[in-house]
Amino acid sequence: AQEADVKAHVRSLLPACMVPEHVVTLEALPRLGNGKVDIRALSKQAVAVATENVNTLDSLGMMRKMGREDQRSAEAMAGVKAVATVSVILYHWYWSRFMVAWDPANIKGIWAAEGPDWYRAVVMGQVNSNWSMYAFVVISALSDRKQRMDRKAELRSDLFIFLLFLGCHYPLPQLWTLFFTDVLGNQGSLAEFQNHRWYLSFYLVCRVLHFYAFAPLSAWLGRCQSQVVRAAIPAVLVGVTLFCYVDPDIAASKAPNVCPETLPRDGAIFGAMEFLLPGTSPHRAPTKCPLYFSVLTRRLFFAYTASWWYGQGAVDAVLSKVSGPGWPWLLGFLGFTTGLGYLDDTKAYTQPGPGGVMGRDAVDAVACALLCMGMYLCRDAAWPRGSGLVYAGQASLGSYLFHAFASVDLVMPTEVLKGVYYASFRGRPVLPELFEVLIPVNEAMGPLAKLVVLLAYPYAFMLLVGPACQKALLAVFSWAEAHVVAAVGPGGVKGAQ
Repeated sequence: AQEADVKAHVRSLLPACMVPEHVVTLEALPRLGNGKVDIRALSKQAVAVATENVNTLDSLGMMRKMGREDQRSAEAMAGVKAVATVSVILYHWYWSRFMVAWDPANIKGIWAAEGPDWYRAVVMGQVNSNWSMYAFVVISALSDRKQRMDRKAELRSDLFIFLLFLGCHYPLPQLWTLFFTDVLGNQGSLAEFQNHRWYLSFYLVCRVLHFYAFAPLSAWLGRCQSQVVRAAIPAVLVGVTLFCYVDPDIAASKAPNVCPETLPRDGAIFGAMEFLLPGTSPHRAPTKCPLYFSVLTRRLFFAYTASWWYGQGAVDAVLSKVSGPGWPWLLGFLGFTTGLGYLDDTKAYTQPGPGGVMGRDAVDAVACALLCMGMYLCRDAAWPRGSGLVYAGQASLGSYLFHAFASVDLVMPTEVLKGVYYASFRGRPVLPELFEVLIPVNEAMGPLAKLVVLLAYPYAFMLLVGPACQKALLAVFSWAEAHVVAAVGPGGVKGAQ
């Protein structure tokens, strides 16, 4: 808390670029024989702390050298992403089963048979809200703002995501379909990958904002002498995104049409837009580009902008006033989401909740904040690493891609949602499907054991399958990168001649 106190105090007086990255506490200042402070010894200690780097995995699973404080923050962020990924997988593997036909009365009748009130409230709170999506966006903004890697390493990470984004269009779906049908002998095909390309598109757009708008502007504000300007510009940026979020005209789809119908529907322009920005084709959205004008997108842009400019300051301010273990915050997160799930279960199946969309977003933001603060306060504890939570979060990209592409988007002849049917051989699951396990567990040991199994399924998947998928993707990327560098570098050019 002492380090956070100093950072919070300095942040209130100086621009972000002048806030020290490291704060070192000394029992006494080194002194010379005449009693004066030994500046050289003091500088050596500062340099040693600032340059003390450790190898750790970043948010994409790439090995990076980070300072110890950055490593602790990165591991806390990984823990948040792990919990959020469990929520996403549960939503797709479990809760989506009840939404095949969206009829509130039908859903309520089916869902009531799943277990007692407390069980339904816990599960509903984990799967049927947007707090997990906000968690990914907030952590992405904090990671972007806090990054200390060189520009080359950052561009390499973004190139990996961009190539992955292209691969989700072609050839990953085709290769998986070939493997699932011809090699494993199953019947089935893959559904449209539009939604998952959309998420990667949003990530890349945020990275462009970070590199070419927010980061240069932050550097300029650091050199600006006017405190009014330094305070006003971030507030204006956040205010603009907030206006786009709450403005009724935009919410009513009265924003300017950026995808005019006057252009030929089968032309190259719309073909490129549909490929790069999924959902922008007139065949899917005749009047608007969803990447910019959907309600969800406007919420997320506001969350990213606000978190980028004010998120780290808020974290430091809270850490300067709060000390102790993080488990009370995590229990608060569980209790808060359970209460939210109870309201969903008993009050609303089609409505966003009390206060409309903004009211629901506010309570989701509270849940996200409780989770983030709990993991930040646990960043020095041993259990996040010992339980595999950090490792699972570092491989969350691979877990999300594999579970989505190889199970959620998998269309079986007789099943709408597949769970682990991606692990099938000649039409028979090699691993037991989630519901087939939950039924006997519930009958034999009750709903508590059922809940444990329900949470263990996606977590085991994240520890085993997700990292393997992510490492395979990174290996292919590194192999291709090495060959391209060899081909275009001096040795490659000379060899070609």
